[in-house]
Amino acid sequence: MLTVTIALFLFAAVVVAFLASLLSSRLSPPLSPHLTLADSVTCDPNPPSYRSFESDRALYTSVAEDPADDPQDSSHSALASAVASLRSVGQNLASTAGLWADLLKPQSPETLLSIWQPDPVDRLARLANNRSEGLAGWIPEKIVGQGGYGTVYLVHEVGTKIANRAAKVVKQQYDTTLALLRREARIHTFLRDSHAGECHPNIVRLDSVQEEPGVMTLVMEHCAGGNLEDQENRVGPRVFSDAAVAQILLPVAMGLSHLHEVGIAHRDMKLQNVLLDAQGTAKIGDFGLATQEALCRDRVGTPSTMAPEVFNRKHPSLSPYDPKKADMWALGILFWQLKFGDLPWREASFDAKDDFDLYVDNPTAFLLLTPGMGYGSAPFLSQTMCLDPAQRISADQAVRALEAIIKLG
Repeated sequence: MLTVTIALFLFAAVVVAFLASLLSSRLSPPLSPHLTLADSVTCDPNPPSYRSFESDRALYTSVAEDPADDPQDSSHSALASAVASLRSVGQNLASTAGLWADLLKPQSPETLLSIWQPDPVDRLARLANNRSEGLAGWIPEKIVGQGGYGTVYLVHEVGTKIANRAAKVVKQQYDTTLALLRREARIHTFLRDSHAGECHPNIVRLDSVQEEPGVMTLVMEHCAGGNLEDQENRVGPRVFSDAAVAQILLPVAMGLSHLHEVGIAHRDMKLQNVLLDAQGTAKIGDFGLATQEALCRDRVGTPSTMAPEVFNRKHPSLSPYDPKKADMWALGILFWQLKFGDLPWREASFDAKDDFDLYVDNPTAFLLLTPGMGYGSAPFLSQTMCLDPAQRISADQAVRALEAIIKLG
């Protein structure tokens, strides 16, 4: 695509040069004594890569409106200016094409970085001294995540050299995101304060909250292993054994059991929100949608892991709903994803005519007829993904079920 662009630039330059020469050949009468072609075009030995068309228009206007020229001289002057402008445009096009040609030449990685990107070290150095970025007391080392509403930095505390914290920074023009961040901070603070500053090993630990004019920051432990969605994408579609899946999901169920025990429902359980530390320990993160309410009526979460009583809010018999039971449905979806490398259906909509429709008709048959379904996975999925929320197992029961699957091998 870049080669085609350069070819078009060169072709345009040739056409413009041809038109300029054609016009100049018709200027048989001498040009006005007030203006010569040499005067109308400044020969710069180092021409810029581009010239503003506004400057060409200003040059033409200043010549054409010269009161010292008679009408005949003015017409010749106008033609001369037009020729000069055309030649200038041709030179500019050729110069721009030459610039692109230079960029096509083999370049070292350092040269390419200097051409296309700002210096990230310089940016981070500026951030380290910028309180408006919400990083007071912390030195950023690199950006580990970035989205439309904020940035996540790998940071270390001033006076130390160990970068083991992640700082989530959100600007205050995003009111909805800030509300989620404040809720996340409140949940994390409750978890920390209710257990004498200790945090469950399978829940991401919050260290501090900073809210200043214009920005809010959450500083928490850094999970260097990424999230389960990253790991899933690396592996790709395949069928894991029941024991292997249970081994991965057991720490998640243990963290969820702790949350439910202290009265918190996560409401957005998905692979992306299960983080892994450097040792591979799974930890539940992102509590922006979490709640301490026993019953809920709002429709929140990620559609692919939403329980049917949450997704189908118009269904009269499913309102209000127990958010902890909705978490258990999501845990079943996570088990399915880890085992088969894909979702069982796009969303649990009663209006959809897809695999979920088949599941609603006969859940047991749907599970048993799924290729690769194991003796341990079928019961676990039927207990967590039960259409009746009241019949779903609790998080504590899920922990015991996963431990039993691991023992079966």
